[in-house]
Amino acid sequence: MASKRIEVSPDIYEKLLDARQEGESVTDVLRRLLDAVPHSVNGRKFLEDLKPFLGLWKNLPDSYFEIMQQDQAELREEFSRRFGES
Repeated sequence: MASKRIEVSPDIYEKLLDARQEGESVTDVLRRLLDAVPHSVNGRKFLEDLKPFLGLWKNLPDSYFEIMQQDQAELREEFSRRFGES
């Protein structure tokens, strides 16, 4: 396999070494981290990945959304209570 050389600062290199899982090379770490991030040209791949989920909730009853809004309000209140207003 052909390879390319890139330059990274020493602190980033150390972070890459720390992020290695057993048996992984630095290249494997970079591949794993980059594969976990939605990336593409103009967002196309990200949108393609989302297509199966678009419209998924369109037939849910309104009561489901009311429950979600209530849960969201409770979570926001609990977060504010624990960590203060932001």
